Amino acid sequence: MAKNPVSISPLLFVLLDSKLSDPLQLQFYYQIKDAVLARRLKPGTRLPATRALAIQLSVSRNTVPAAFGLLRSEDYIESNPGSDTQITNRLSEDLLLKQAKLNIPFTNPVMA
Repeated sequence: MAKNPVSISPLLFVLLDSKLSDPLQLQFYYQIKDAVLARRLKPGTRLPATRALAIQLSVSRNTVPAAFGLLRSEDYIESNPGSDTQITNRLSEDLLLKQAKLNIPFTNPVMA
């Protein structure tokens, strides 16, 4: 039986497709980033543990932490050692306003 190339996280509404040219961690990163910027994921929203997400999405244990690392480096998510990872409460209003003024769509190049 062939493995399904599409994985979905119902908690975050993330869809990963291994047939796309972009790596799975970038697909995940773009979708979470878009959800944050579009306010579908609100500041303070707790994200599932990386292992749980990796299992849910049927991806390597390294895929989700890699995407979280990118999101953390751009201040979309925050976490402290031994605590939950959550959507940042410090999301720059300047960034949101800039995107709105430039009419930048909240879609990512992976899924477009």
